[in-house]
Amino acid sequence: MRTLLVLACSVLLLGLNSCMAPNGNFDSWVPGYTNYNDAGSGSSTDPFQIYTSAQMQSLAAHSEAWGASYDYQLMNDIDMSEVQLSQPIGTASNSFLGTFDGQGFTLKNLSIMSSMDQSVGVFGSVGGRVENLNFDHVSLNASTATELGLIGYNAGTIQNVHVTNSIINGSNNVGGLVGYNAGSVLGCSVETTQVTALTNFGGLIGAMDGGSVQGSFSAAVLSPSTEANSTYIGGLIGSVSCAGCSIQNDYSAATISFVGPATSVGGLVGGMTGSSSVTVKTCYSAGHISAPSAPVNSVGGLVGALNSSDQIPNSFSATSINVGSGSSGVDYLVGSGGNGSSAVGSSYVSTVICIIAGSSCSAGSNNTTNSVSYPLSSYEGPWIGNSAVSVPAGATLPGFDAGPWVFPDGGGTLPQLQFGSAFLSGASS
Repeated sequence: MRTLLVLACSVLLLGLNSCMAPNGNFDSWVPGYTNYNDAGSGSSTDPFQIYTSAQMQSLAAHSEAWGASYDYQLMNDIDMSEVQLSQPIGTASNSFLGTFDGQGFTLKNLSIMSSMDQSVGVFGSVGGRVENLNFDHVSLNASTATELGLIGYNAGTIQNVHVTNSIINGSNNVGGLVGYNAGSVLGCSVETTQVTALTNFGGLIGAMDGGSVQGSFSAAVLSPSTEANSTYIGGLIGSVSCAGCSIQNDYSAATISFVGPATSVGGLVGGMTGSSSVTVKTCYSAGHISAPSAPVNSVGGLVGALNSSDQIPNSFSATSINVGSGSSGVDYLVGSGGNGSSAVGSSYVSTVICIIAGSSCSAGSNNTTNSVSYPLSSYEGPWIGNSAVSVPAGATLPGFDAGPWVFPDGGGTLPQLQFGSAFLSGASS
């Protein structure tokens, strides 16, 4: 339904021009926009140029400037510490439909306290495109909000967007980058960022009901906002509920920790919901799931809970698991559900720690067939870059081919993602 609303708004904007920014250059409606040459006209070949925090603030305040006919470029890093966004760029009822190209620059030191209950973020709802943008030291707090992230809701394309050193706090459908995804997320990452919520939350994306996630990773730290029962927590994505969705060439090095009970917790994906039919291909997790005093149900090093039609070929887990007494459905690869060995295909596990109430986990049905054990010489996590987590030098990881993946130092460490043309040429393979 949300996707249909975004498309309908796009048609209205293109047909009537009723919500477009005033005629003329950006400086005609943005406070403080003076003394800049080549300001841009807003077209795809001549985008509006954004230099200051005042211009970002004004873009958020002018919903008439969010239409599909308007494109923007960030021209430098911007310190946002002196301004407050009155509302996100794009809302649940009026999505941002243009293109925002960060050109590799950073929006930093931004604090958002919001009383909105849906689609909260720097970009609240996107039906267009946000690309080549970095967020650093962002504090986003809307403790009762759903669809919350640096981009609250996405039905468009988010590409090459990266989040570092941030704090994200919401309730439901909360992600380090995207709260609720129905579009494409390509080549994105979240690192050294705290994500706190109650249900459907992940290091990169909170919940997903359409589209694809490719070439992306999370090294976030996740924890529930209360000690009440939390559900669908994933190092990369909290929950997935769509037919034909693709999650490919991604990894998680997230740390997930909590003291209360939880259900459907995964190193990569918390769980698949409804009548999902999802393919998780050529992905891995290498983080921590830590709840030594809490009962947790459906816990997997890679995926917490699968449906019978979900598939996870050519993937593996090196995630450590430590959960408390009363836990059930705990497994190195998939916690519960799925269709046994046919679901996991050629996926496999590394030799990692798995503890329930102080005792080692027994191997479950989801990780015995076709499993390959790659002993780790040592384990320190969450894994980021060239850490001590390694596979034997020269070892081949099935399915992890050149293109989106590269092995640092010529082998011996877990694969990293590379972006740019190499990623794009291999992302859909």
